[in-house]
Amino acid sequence: ICMDEAQHNEEGIITQMIDRGAHLLLCYDNGQTINANNSLKELQELEKRPDFISINLKNSVRFSGSQVFETNAKKLLDGKLNFEKDDKFDFKVFNTIDELVDHTKKIIRENPNNTVAITGLLSKDAKEITERSNSQLFINWGYLGETKWMPYIEGKNYLNQYDGKLWVGTWWLPGLDVDYISVIVGGDAKFTDSGLKVDLNGVMQYKMMYSIAEKMGFPQDLFVMKNSFGKVVIDNKKTSANIFAYINQNPKIKDLFCSNFTELIKNNYYILLTRGRKGCFVCFNNK
Repeated sequence: ICMDEAQHNEEGIITQMIDRGAHLLLCYDNGQTINANNSLKELQELEKRPDFISINLKNSVRFSGSQVFETNAKKLLDGKLNFEKDDKFDFKVFNTIDELVDHTKKIIRENPNNTVAITGLLSKDAKEITERSNSQLFINWGYLGETKWMPYIEGKNYLNQYDGKLWVGTWWLPGLDVDYISVIVGGDAKFTDSGLKVDLNGVMQYKMMYSIAEKMGFPQDLFVMKNSFGKVVIDNKKTSANIFAYINQNPKIKDLFCSNFTELIKNNYYILLTRGRKGCFVCFNNK
């Protein structure tokens, strides 16, 4: 059985499969873990087994041949701007969203046969940013809207529809890499000298938040359920409000919660930053 993104499993699932006689090919990357209920510790234990065979990449296999882009992306998320020189991958950090958008449009005009995507804004200020005066961006949240985003990206006709505004997709591009990726980090995180830090006032990564609360053993009565289209799901607004009220009562718990959240949100943005084959452009709205 080939299990991709094996780190996303809850702890115990992989071992249970082995105990039942399965032979597993596990593909995983610790740096792409985006939930707290993961199998990282389990995988570390499995690596000690005598029948575990490890195949680790020694070089980058990026489309462009760049050997340093991943390193530069991680440096950026750690607050470091001393990037290694790279003549094979176009990597730029912009001070404003308008500068990033103008450059993205320039890339589109100069590379009409290339796929270009803007993503990010997984934050509460997304509409504020995209609906401000003279904005060149728009979002279309929701399942049906997002399913049309991939065909939009693959169609490459970005400047000749939606009045020339660019569609910001708000997910991880599953199954899709593009030639050039532009990433906007909104109010869910702050860029600091010591690296990207979560900003609880702006987050909308509710699944990430709930996984941390569950891992830390928060009281179950904090989780409020509701009926939505015939399914019982977590009420995001009420549950997140309960979690914030709970951690604000205990500074130590809050610090640990934020530390876990920061680790996951950095992984989240690392995934977005590495979706580009030829180039990546990024802007932090909150410095």
